[in-house]
Amino acid sequence: MSFLVLCPTRGRPDAARETLASFQETRELSDTQLLFVVNADEDQEIYRGMPVFVVPKQDWMNDVLRLVVEHILMVGPPDYLGFIGDDNRFRTPGWDQRVVEVLEDRGGGFAYGNDLGRFDIPSHVFVSSNIVKALGWFGLPGAHHLYLDNTWGHLGEGADCLYFIPDLIIEHLHPLFGKGEMDESYLSSSSHDVFAHDLLAYNSWLEKDAEKDIATVRDTIGT
Repeated sequence: MSFLVLCPTRGRPDAARETLASFQETRELSDTQLLFVVNADEDQEIYRGMPVFVVPKQDWMNDVLRLVVEHILMVGPPDYLGFIGDDNRFRTPGWDQRVVEVLEDRGGGFAYGNDLGRFDIPSHVFVSSNIVKALGWFGLPGAHHLYLDNTWGHLGEGADCLYFIPDLIIEHLHPLFGKGEMDESYLSSSSHDVFAHDLLAYNSWLEKDAEKDIATVRDTIGT
């Protein structure tokens, strides 16, 4: 059972290494892999020894995610795809086995663990890759950085295939939770302009495409 977790990162090699260490210490399945996705304009030496996929320079995290997912869908996706940030830390041993069991038992869908911050939306997510293939996208089209988690939550809830696993801890070390330092990346991605742009993209999706995409998810998993 192949399982690939994507982690877009920029300018935080120490955080990425901590994420990788927590991943290596807790994964159970031999086919579970973590891949950091980085911009081509960064010094690649800071990621030496880490699993890295380099994309042409992009201004926004969701564009980085889009490019790597397009490549993955083209060459052949794994059974499950995941998304985390470089401020996530895997805490529960065997989390990957647990995610696979949950999704396999229910015929597919979206799963997420407890990030010790908020529980109503998946700030990280694991999804059956056939859903991503059927939709043709992973992160909300048109968004820069925000509302991806809201979109995954809305899709999963609408298609009755969103699974929260409360005892599976993937901690979110975000400044909003008092667990990290605010830096330029956080400031840029949460600026008023980005918030307004991404809220508009999310609301537009809710109005125009959400019901169609929910139906696609339902058809894909057979519910």
